[in-house]
Amino acid sequence: MGLSKVHYSCFSGKAADVPFAVFKELFHLLVRKCNRETRRKLAFPKELLLIDSTTVTVGKTRLPWAPYHGEHAAIKLHVALQDRNMQPLKVTATIGSKHDGPVGESLENNDFIMVMDRAYGKLERLDRYKKEGPSFVIRLRDNVHLEKPRALRRLFDGAKHALPRHAELSFFRFTRLLLLDGLPIEWMLRIHRMINDEYGHLSVTYSG
Repeated sequence: MGLSKVHYSCFSGKAADVPFAVFKELFHLLVRKCNRETRRKLAFPKELLLIDSTTVTVGKTRLPWAPYHGEHAAIKLHVALQDRNMQPLKVTATIGSKHDGPVGESLENNDFIMVMDRAYGKLERLDRYKKEGPSFVIRLRDNVHLEKPRALRRLFDGAKHALPRHAELSFFRFTRLLLLDGLPIEWMLRIHRMINDEYGHLSVTYSG
């Protein structure tokens, strides 16, 4: 349409001036236009628990034990807020310079769908959530890229000698066998095929 590109942060800044009730009404309008099956899928299986923090700043002479930036001091309230009744479930107070991430772990509650900002989105925490299975919504950082993991076990299928078909190798032993040309030719061909699929054709000379 001849319009120049606009960064999403510009829309975010303008949206901050729009009353929350407007977005809420638009959302409910869209939901009402959905069929029954879609509305059923949109229903939350648990109540929402909103986890965030707010910083309260004062002059540094008021709270000399909580220095913040420059001539200021601050405390930070880390809050787990129940969306249903807007009542806090848990509140933890720290100095203003305390990072949200570590404190957020004390606010977790698996009885809710936990909604958190990207300050709480450490990869270690996401891995733990994946294993333990709690319900959560976290805004990812811009530099996070999701990729489907590829199991090393695929490399071992087809081996008929030297090692079992589904051998469990440590990374050290696998590397040692690879460097010493101790892997079966079936494995080498499979490695070559996977490299070609991922990075394009590479010239490899086999020996043995």
